[in-house]
This record gives sequence, structure tokens and C-alpha cells, in this order.
Amino acid sequence: MISLAGLVALFALSFIKMGIAPVFNILVNLLSQLGLL
Repeated sequence: MISLAGLVALFALSFIKMGIAPVFNILVNLLSQLGLL
């Protein structure tokens, strides 16, 4: 399982690189696959 800190770091880096819309979509997809949504 990926640690929360690592996940936040990856999210922050992706946010800086791509902006909010694509990162939000990716995050929603990940949460859906993990069954959290």
C-alpha cells in the first residue's frame, strides 16, 4: 500500500506539472479503483 505521504507528494508534483483538472480526474479514478468513492 502506498503511504499517504508518498501519495500526497506525487499528487503535489503532478498538480504543479499539469494543473488541477487532469490531476483531479486521475485522483477520482484512483479513488474509484480503490473503492473509496
